[in-house]
Amino acid sequence: MELGGWIDLHAFAAKYGISLSTLRRRIRAKTIEFKLERGRYWLPDTMNVMGAAPLFSRKGGELPRQEIRARDFIQNDTHNTALETENRKLKAQIAELETLVRALESELEELQGSPVQGSAQA
Repeated sequence: MELGGWIDLHAFAAKYGISLSTLRRRIRAKTIEFKLERGRYWLPDTMNVMGAAPLFSRKGGELPRQEIRARDFIQNDTHNTALETENRKLKAQIAELETLVRALESELEELQGSPVQGSAQA
C-alpha cells in the first residue's frame, strides 16, 4: 500500500541509508513526521524529515544542535589539498638532502682513503 508522497519505514531506511532503529527512536520521540496506518509507520518521501529532527536529545535539557555545512567540507578539503602539496614539496626536499648526504659521505671516504698531500711533500 502506497500513500501519496509517503513511504513505509523499511523503504525509507533503504532509500536514504538510515537505520531502522534510528527511525523508530525518532518516531517514539516524535521528532519526525510520521503516519501510523494499519500497524505500519509511514514517513514523507523526503530527506528533509531527518533534517527537522535534532541530532541529540537528552531528558532535562537540550544540547545545541550541530549542523554540518557544505562550506565546512570545502574548507577542510582546501586545507587538506594545501597540506598534501606541502607534504610533496617536503618529501622532494628530503630526497635532495639524502642525495647530498650520500655524495658528501662518498667524498669523505675518498679523502680518508688517500694520503694527505701536505704531509707527503714534507
